[in-house]
Amino acid sequence: MEEEKQIEKPAEKAVLAPVQMAPVPMPMPTIPEEPLQKAPKPEAPQTQALAEKWAQVQQESGMVAAAGALITSAKDDEDDDEAADKEDAKNELTESMRQTLAHFKRPKKIVQINRHPQIETARRSLPIIMEEQELMDAIENNPVTLVSGETGSGKSTQIPQFLYERGYASADSTNPGKIGITQPRRIAAIALSKRVAQELNLPHGKEVGYQIRYDSAFVTPSTKIKV
Repeated sequence: MEEEKQIEKPAEKAVLAPVQMAPVPMPMPTIPEEPLQKAPKPEAPQTQALAEKWAQVQQESGMVAAAGALITSAKDDEDDDEAADKEDAKNELTESMRQTLAHFKRPKKIVQINRHPQIETARRSLPIIMEEQELMDAIENNPVTLVSGETGSGKSTQIPQFLYERGYASADSTNPGKIGITQPRRIAAIALSKRVAQELNLPHGKEVGYQIRYDSAFVTPSTKIKV
């Protein structure tokens, strides 16, 4: 019995070794390429309506260009006219000044004065005597001359003498007439008239005189310096 009795052993489990599988490459999906479509070229106007529109556009463009040319030409003409006007005004002013200066021509006559030595010495101490040549050049070359100086510098007494010595108011010179002097007060006018006559060594009331309002007893036809 014992021999016949077999002891059954449990079957052993088989151990399987891990199998490493190589990666299989996956094919990339292919996208079909579409042909590039070129932009259509602008076609020339073929229909009658497009042709007329095209002609109208060209005509308007030509009109705009012509208008621009006219505006530019008009502006150039305006600038030329303005320049011509300025030149004419300049020429008129120059001619007016020439005529004015022609009226005040440089006298050709020089009047010799025989002054008293004491008066001549006193005159040379006045500041205006040093400016005689400059003053006379300004007077002879300009229609109007303004002289400014301090009181006592000799403006009222000496400038009339400068003019008289240069031939102004002489009948046979280019500037005949009278040399006029203005004073605001009666006493000042009389004193100035006498002083100028004394320094020129001329009789008062003849070639040198004064007029106050309606009193003109010291003014004669031969008067050359009138206060």
